[in-house]
Amino acid sequence: MRVIAYYGRHDLREEEWPRPLPGRGEVRVRIQSVCICGSDITQYTTGKIGDVATPVPFVLGHEAAGIVDACGEGVNGLPQGTPVALEPNMPCGECEWCERGKLNLCPHVKFLGSAPVHGALAEYVVVPARHVVPVRARVTFAEMACIEPLAIGIYVVRKLGVGAGDTVAVFGVGGIGMVCVLAARASGARVVAVTDRVGSRLALAKQLGAERGVNVSERDAVREIMQLTGGRGVDVAIEAAGVPGALRDAVLSAAIGGRVAIAGIPHEESWELPAAVARRRELLIHNIRRCCHTTHAAVEWVERGVVNLAPLVTHRMPWEKAEDAFELAAARAEGTLRISLEPELPREPFYA
Repeated sequence: MRVIAYYGRHDLREEEWPRPLPGRGEVRVRIQSVCICGSDITQYTTGKIGDVATPVPFVLGHEAAGIVDACGEGVNGLPQGTPVALEPNMPCGECEWCERGKLNLCPHVKFLGSAPVHGALAEYVVVPARHVVPVRARVTFAEMACIEPLAIGIYVVRKLGVGAGDTVAVFGVGGIGMVCVLAARASGARVVAVTDRVGSRLALAKQLGAERGVNVSERDAVREIMQLTGGRGVDVAIEAAGVPGALRDAVLSAAIGGRVAIAGIPHEESWELPAAVARRRELLIHNIRRCCHTTHAAVEWVERGVVNLAPLVTHRMPWEKAEDAFELAAARAEGTLRISLEPELPREPFYA
């Protein structure tokens, strides 16, 4: 089968690897779309994710969708040809944290596209059946691949109890920030403002329901948000950029008694935050790790038309352009958000 193999920083190669066979309780999926996530970019450009070095050769990619190709023994209800999204987070199911229902915090977790588990930039991928979720909606496979980040956005707003009457600001509207906008709006909140350095992303966030976009290269985000809220600040501030300045702005923009989410992935080992302000306002600060029990909700939102993921996919590129696609994604250029890597002729999953 064809794979796109990582061989070091800025080095991807198309190769032929053996086609995997599904074992008991497993499903083989023929991949139709893999969207490039920020963590994929980090591995591609730095050779590691956090403190874990990316091995060579290795297959990246975890925001993925495709068609059920074959099922192992004991798997029922997933006929060949079923369009599915993949849930890449595979906890052990047996440890203390799994038993508490905190599947995203399992210390023994395996994650698609994170060493040692090869990812989805392959013609076929084998995963446990419980991590394959049918999607019965007239959407493209690229939109299906975006269900994984949408599940994170839903987890963020549920973790922070976002609902009708809340005011929200999102700091950084890449893929994760954008789905936080969608999830907050779908939960009944006002997204007062979003911040970023890329103008096209600010424009898209406004299209999706944010009231004001603040380009932090040009303007002071905290000052603008305070002006927009009459000096009060927002009930919920979501850091989604993965940079220290975004966390600082989130804390300083939060109202008294507000909630702050750290949803971005830091590149640094430690960050500073305005501790005096956080204490005086008694802010509740949540760290976010992936998602937990929200993938099926994300699929349901897509099937019911609660959210439209199509605007998130700005580019669809063939596999042989994988390295170009990663370079484009890493540049975070105007007009880019999620780039979908696809076979030359992807099938679109339209149900009758």
